[in-house]
Amino acid sequence: MKKHNTPELVKGQGGCDPREISRRNTFEEVSFRRNTMRQNNVTIRLERADDYRAVENLVRESFWNVYRPGCSEHYVIHVLRNDPAFVKELDFVMEKDGTLIGQNMFMKTVIEADDGRVIPILAMGPI
Repeated sequence: MKKHNTPELVKGQGGCDPREISRRNTFEEVSFRRNTMRQNNVTIRLERADDYRAVENLVRESFWNVYRPGCSEHYVIHVLRNDPAFVKELDFVMEKDGTLIGQNMFMKTVIEADDGRVIPILAMGPI
């Protein structure tokens, strides 16, 4: 099993290079320099501070009464943005025809294995 250093993977130095991914995908336009991907009027780009309120509203509406009455996922996102484990370089939003339709973020965390190993990973969500 190959061991990866999570911070290096995030930077694209020790793992998968984002430029390599862009060469393998099917998107009509990909530009990691501008941090956007586009296909069929759908844009995936890095989240900006002026997106925060709209993202939190979208997530609240998406998770409201799904797993329990109400939801807290929108507040969790709000708090996680200031957490040291938050990976700003992997905080994305999706727009279709200029309307926000999705959000995804990554956090650094670990898996504590039964044998005592601590395995660094990236956790993703919500979608």
